[in-house]
Amino acid sequence: MAARRLGKINLKNTALFLCDMQEKFRPTIKFYPQVISVANRLLKSAEILNMPIVVTEQYPKDLKSIVLTGIETHVCIQNTVLDLLENNFDVHVIADACSSRSMTDRMFAFQRMKEAGAFITTSECILLGLCNDASHPKFKDIQKIIWDSAPDTGLLSNKIQGETPV
Repeated sequence: MAARRLGKINLKNTALFLCDMQEKFRPTIKFYPQVISVANRLLKSAEILNMPIVVTEQYPKDLKSIVLTGIETHVCIQNTVLDLLENNFDVHVIADACSSRSMTDRMFAFQRMKEAGAFITTSECILLGLCNDASHPKFKDIQKIIWDSAPDTGLLSNKIQGETPV
């Protein structure tokens, strides 16, 4: 029987992967400013925690887990997730730091990635998981970043401008 993957995150073997975060997408990506805001929270935290940070480039081979954010969820993020899963990485997709032009594409991409084996989570959940508990020496620094809730990135909105709810 194959080992069950639980998706437990370990700071020692995890990187933050910022995928295709281009300013030219601002006019077309839903919740772009909010997604950038959440990605910045993750980036600041990764710097505090001394995590490797990858920005749309080759990933180091000695990592086991990848924390992935970016745009567009249904193209670049999904293809990156599938490639990483195919290479036996644990992939944690930060739902509130990923978006697309279409919320339909975004939500179905999350579903597809989850079915493929990725762990779909939120920025606060992953940051607290990386610290493991309050005894982590950088916990207070991370707590300052997450003290105010992340901005609404439309994940639970019933009515998204220009789209019909499913």
